Amino acid sequence: MAGDHSGLPSIAAILERLPAEAKGAAFIELPDAGEELDLARPADVRLVYLHRNGASAGTTTLLQDAVTAMDWPDGQRVAAWIAAESTAARALRAELKEVRRLPPRDLVAVGYWKRGFSETDYGAAHDHDRDADYHRAAEQEEAA
Repeated sequence: MAGDHSGLPSIAAILERLPAEAKGAAFIELPDAGEELDLARPADVRLVYLHRNGASAGTTTLLQDAVTAMDWPDGQRVAAWIAAESTAARALRAELKEVRRLPPRDLVAVGYWKRGFSETDYGAAHDHDRDADYHRAAEQEEAA
């Protein structure tokens, strides 16, 4: 999982509901260490806080850098869930689809907001950068 401050409530809810045997990492970009929370999660899920330390929200590549540098498990199914500023969400989606080759059913990346846009304008103009491939794959699985 990867997200910024806007995705933190959803990340917390997902972590809390993961099965005890789940393994992985959750990367969360925050303004500074003072914003960190000790989130409930399975023992083998790492919680990695990335601090902007004065940089404005939506201006860093902290999430992309962390996910790109992450060790990828060999021979295991991997799923990713991303909620962040639009530019970060799109960059992570591209990395995970094109480089890591995650299938659409295992990748959800949503831009929760976009720097320079109101929430309403961003949603209307970009539909929160939702991934049509994911939705198409989910619909096909449901129909099967």
